[in-house]
Amino acid sequence: MIGKWLSSMFHRILNQTIETQSAQPNIDIHPFYGATVKIHGNNAIVSTHQGKEIQTFSRPDIEQINIHLFGYINALPNVQIELCSTGKSPLWVPIVAKNYHAFDIWLVDTPGFDPSQYRDILQNLEQVNEGEAKSLVLWIKKPVADCHFEEYQTDAFDFIEQGLWLDNLNALLPFSCYADLIKLPFIHSESTVTPNPDYRQMSYWVDDVVILNGLRINKVFFEGRGYLKKEPEPTHFPITTFYVTCTLGLEGEENGLAIERHLCRFLGEPYYRDHRASCWVSEWKKGRTSLKISLYQDATSHQYRHQVHISIEHDTDLTPYRQNDYIDQMNLEQAIDYKVLPGELRLDTFYTRNTDSLAAPTCLTAKLDTQSWAIWLDREKECVGITNQQDAILVDSSELAQIQIQRRYFRDNFIESAIILFDRSERGINQVSLSDDIGLNSEIPDALSQLLQIPVSVVEDRQYT
Repeated sequence: MIGKWLSSMFHRILNQTIETQSAQPNIDIHPFYGATVKIHGNNAIVSTHQGKEIQTFSRPDIEQINIHLFGYINALPNVQIELCSTGKSPLWVPIVAKNYHAFDIWLVDTPGFDPSQYRDILQNLEQVNEGEAKSLVLWIKKPVADCHFEEYQTDAFDFIEQGLWLDNLNALLPFSCYADLIKLPFIHSESTVTPNPDYRQMSYWVDDVVILNGLRINKVFFEGRGYLKKEPEPTHFPITTFYVTCTLGLEGEENGLAIERHLCRFLGEPYYRDHRASCWVSEWKKGRTSLKISLYQDATSHQYRHQVHISIEHDTDLTPYRQNDYIDQMNLEQAIDYKVLPGELRLDTFYTRNTDSLAAPTCLTAKLDTQSWAIWLDREKECVGITNQQDAILVDSSELAQIQIQRRYFRDNFIESAIILFDRSERGINQVSLSDDIGLNSEIPDALSQLLQIPVSVVEDRQYT
């Protein structure tokens, strides 16, 4: 009884503290960002940044509950609950979030959850030392099988270079264009949420299907290419990868080993195997197609998760889909200003994620090496381009209003410098990254500002410190 009273009192004091600080205008409490948690039936809803960012997590989706103790910030305990589920972003709930007491009740009511360790930690927070990070697993859901083996003798692996053979449907999912596949009667689809509200992306799947000579799974899926809402879906692009996530209901690594044994019966030993790393992998290759099974280690428990990730990927030549008439005809004798800058530039070039990924202009690649990149401004065509030796992006210069360079850190270790392009409404329209630390004394911010005649700022992103 006393324990419950202490816990209730603790939450009430913290909630009053956060409410008082959140009431001040434009104040975000790092790393809590004015977090508020609400409960709606089976859903926990966390909002931050004055309600600008909202994330919902359903209780039936919870597969693992972790607690992270990161010391104190502004005299408040930086203790966070993490809800995990395969295929979803984890939900982080700081215990000083407004209305946390409602989340506390909701969490403890999770079927199978034993709250004793959780309660003990909350009632002994004075033992959390400043600057000492500690993470614990509070609960792991027992795995429930969503796949199994059946007896099939098909020619599935004879077709692997053409696509994925569906044993029970006696049909092929070919490495063809989207327009061909979406005509198949057993294909389902839905629109998915994208980070940029101006874009759409479709997700496609086949339900209750047998693949790989006898593995029955709930679904196999593939992702469409992102595209502007005002434009038609670009279904002429090729499909390069089919994905499966499943579990046999076994503990961790046993799921991967069982599926590996099944595949070895038909494919022989994998050409690549690494069962020691945090990402457990076995991979087979046939021609330009690879079949890979993977397991991922949980960062908190250091045990392999129950889900096996299967991908069937074809090394399709995407060059024709990354051509651009403007870049193909571009030459430096045009009204183009450009600068070659130091650093190893990285672009997200996978066409389903970055619709602006193009082949690099040959007139500039000759001036570059692996440790340099270029940016150009074409005033006549009203465009800005960024390129390394292989890849480029183009943006409309009339939309580009400012650039922010984020020096990103994780646990006080520098990760990358992200160069983010913003439009006039302060919405990010594209970004690239450098492996180098663009410090305040770097030549890059001044060079970008002088060339483009727009503000360029440099900030530190230490939200995961």
